Formats: sequence, C-alpha cells, structure tokens
Amino acid sequence: MSRSVVLLLAAGGLLIALGVGWRLIVTWRIRRQLISLLGSADPATRAGTLAVLVAEGIERFAPALLRMSETETDPAVLNALAEAVSRTQAMPARTPDLISLRLWAAVRTGAGARPARPASIPGEGVVISNGSATDGSAGRHRLPAPAGRSASVPPETTLPADMFVPAAAGTTNGTSMGHPVAAAKPAVDRSRAAPRQDPAEDGARDARVVLVTGAGGPAGVAVIRALHRAGHRVVACDADDYAVGFRLADEFARVPRADDPAFAESVTKAVARSGAVALISTVAEELAPLHAAAASLAEAGAATWLPDPWSVEHCVDKWLFHQLVTEHGVPVPATALWSEHGVPGPWIVKPRFGRGSRDVYDAANAADLSYALSRAPEPLVQTKITGREFTVDTLSGQDGLLYGAVPRWRVETKAGISTKGITFDDPELVGRVAKLLGALRLEGPACVQGFRTDEGQLVFIEVNPRFSGGLPLSLAAGADLVGQCLDRILGGVVQSERLRFRSGVTMLRYFDEVFEE
Repeated sequence: MSRSVVLLLAAGGLLIALGVGWRLIVTWRIRRQLISLLGSADPATRAGTLAVLVAEGIERFAPALLRMSETETDPAVLNALAEAVSRTQAMPARTPDLISLRLWAAVRTGAGARPARPASIPGEGVVISNGSATDGSAGRHRLPAPAGRSASVPPETTLPADMFVPAAAGTTNGTSMGHPVAAAKPAVDRSRAAPRQDPAEDGARDARVVLVTGAGGPAGVAVIRALHRAGHRVVACDADDYAVGFRLADEFARVPRADDPAFAESVTKAVARSGAVALISTVAEELAPLHAAAASLAEAGAATWLPDPWSVEHCVDKWLFHQLVTEHGVPVPATALWSEHGVPGPWIVKPRFGRGSRDVYDAANAADLSYALSRAPEPLVQTKITGREFTVDTLSGQDGLLYGAVPRWRVETKAGISTKGITFDDPELVGRVAKLLGALRLEGPACVQGFRTDEGQLVFIEVNPRFSGGLPLSLAAGADLVGQCLDRILGGVVQSERLRFRSGVTMLRYFDEVFEE
C-alpha cells in the first residue's frame, strides 16, 4: 500500500472521528439544554419538555426525571411526568433509576387520573375555611366540601383570586382533630376584617389567629397541631395543592413557591383576608422574602420574628456555613466544593444548597464518588462522620443568644426525617450549640444537627433556621418551643423556664391519613 493511500485513509479516519466527536458534543449540549428546561419557572415549559425527553430516549434522562419526581411540586406537571413515563412501558428497563421512575409512575397513575386541583383547593391567595367531620375511626379524618361551596361543584372549578370565603356558622375543624377549640370558642364571623389585638393585652396566651407557612411538611404540621392544642386558630399556607396541613388547619390559602416574585405578596393577602395576627414560617427558603416583606405583613396585621437574611444565607448555603463556623472553631467535617481534594474518605456528597436527604450520596470508594459528583447539583464533599446522630431543637434571641435547647438522639430516620428518637441531657453539647448559634447570629427557632463520634467528639453537620420535622418529640418532652416563639412574635418575652424538658422521652412515629371527597 502506497504512502499516499495510507495518508488518505488516516485523513478519512480522522475526519470520521472528528465528525463523531462533534456529534457527541452537540448531542450532549442538547441534552443539557433539555434538562435545564426541567428547572424552568413556568410549569407549562416543564410539562412540555417531558414529551421531548421521552422521545429522545427515557433511559438516558431517567436520573433527571427521577429527581424531578422527588422535587416537583406542581400536580399537573407530576401528572404529565407519570403519563409520559407510563407510555414507555414496552421499552426494557435496564437501570435502577428507570425502574424506580416506572414504579413511581405506576403508583401515581394506579389510582386513576386526578384533577389538576381538587375542589377544596383555591387559587393563590384565596383563604378557605374548613369544616370537618370524622368517619368514626380514630385518627382518620374526612373533610366535606368547604363552607359556602356545594359538594356538586366540579373539581376543575376554582375560586377567583380576590375572593375571601367566610366560615359557616358553627363549623370548625376542632372536633375531628380532638382539639378543644371547637367546644370552647364560638364560630367567628370572617366576613369582616378581624379586629387586631394588642399583643400586650391579657398576655400572649390568649387565643390568636396564626398563619403557618410550609403546611405540607412535617415541621408545618407539628406547628399547626401545637397551636391547635393551645387553643389558637390556624391559617395554613403552602404551594402544594395537596398539602396535608390544609386539611388540619381552620383555614388555608395556596401561595406560590418562595422563589416566585409573587410569594410574599400572596402571603400578605392571606394575612389580610384571614385576620392573622402572627406568622410562623417553617421553610428556610421563605425567610428572606418574608423578611423583606415584614413591613407589608405588619401593615396587613401580622407580626413576625424572622432571622436576618445574612444568618439564613449562612445556614442554607452549606459551603458558607462550613467556612464561617470553621473560623469560629466549631468542629465540622473536612469539606470541599466540587471535588474531594483535601477531604479524607469515605465521603458524603450533598448539594451545596439542599433540603432533607435529596441528592445526598454515601461514597465508599472512587467509583462511588465519581457517580455522586455527577449527580449532586453543585456538590459538596465531606468526610463521612460515624457515631450517634443528634438534633437539637433551639430557640434563640438577638445575636444568637440561646434561650433554650432540647437535644434528642435520631435513633431512626427516613427521608431525612426522624421517625424514632429519644431526648437526652448534655450540658457540653448545649454549650457548643450556643457557640454555634452565636457564630451564625441566628435568631428564632432552629434545629442543629450533628454527631457524637465513637471517640466522644462532637461534630456539627448543619443548622436549619426553622422548626424541625422532629419537633413533636421536643414538645412532648415539655419544651414549649412553639408557644414561646408565638409569645415573642406578639411582643412578649421568651421565658426560658418554659423551655425546660424531660430527658429520656421516646418518640415512635407512624403514618396517619386524611381523607376527603
């Protein structure tokens, strides 16, 4: 074979390789662009992208779609995702992600098609009053059609955004929840603006109307129930049409997500329409926009007690948290951003900005680490800490001055939520927590998470600037965290003696249900 022929073959091979490489690069860019559209603020864009992804090959996009099934909050988009996945059942499932995705879709579509919004859920900012009736079984609650609405109203009918629905005479949800509020308090005429009460008048223990955000999460549910037990009337807010807190509160209002520019305005409207005199947020991402809207909320009638945005940022951003507390000598795991450089293994990989256990990976070796780094958004790499895991529920004042703390062992957790726990007394731990909150200058409720290692060392993992999902255990142990928080919101003084708790109280958690027709 002549040299010229060899050169021609080599040149041809090079051109083919370049063509294939360019095609792979273009394909990769298109895939990245499609995946980025799943994070669009527009639900219609997110839903429309699903059909394109499925047509391109569901297996290659299964990790992104599975992540979407865990984080998406819009019911219509979730329904579209379930339908798109269901249409690919004839294709083989060869990856764990695709198998998990199809199992999720089967569960979501198995009960039949659901309406985009149930009849009992209003448009954003509309406040609805609940009436409730039990179905005769303890712990199972069934809600009839809301007051002022006929049960024959079709599911797709929604209320105008500027409409306020008053409570019908004699209806509350106190009976079904076993709360004394229904028997002790007559029905309130909500057709007129509720009179604002002076926080100093007769003390802060009087019954109040309190708006609670994040009503679909464990922390929101715990706060709603604690307020009900104290005899208060609760208005629940959440972005999820199916938030269980809507069914447990006296009134509810659907609001946008915290990253929506209309979020704070929508909450303010709910305050004005419900007559709420205090606001408690249980979602960290909501704190900054609510802090910026504090004056508007006060003008609408609701007092607030919100931490400084700087403190919130240094809790929500786990990299900033690591840098700050390291400067203050607080023990934390070795941590790096984007890589394991300087971080001994084994590792935990998590998003720099994340919630609960979403996108958190346990990496025992280099292969696990590479996989985790490719999955977690803006990955943070930490040395894995072993030992006994704890959470400390706290209430702190200006500059992080600790009012009270309840340490509890996290005996068992599921999806980042404590399902079994025991309170314990540890002065050393409480002292370290006080130093940590002081470094963060964190004011208000918080939950501090960490480990006591097998060698007895205390290591702190993160601080959430809100009430915790395991809050019921601390309340059951005697610490009046919610009541003292409300007193402080209404202008009172936190009484540290009311935050004392009993050590050795155990919580065993189980599922409960709410039904509606």
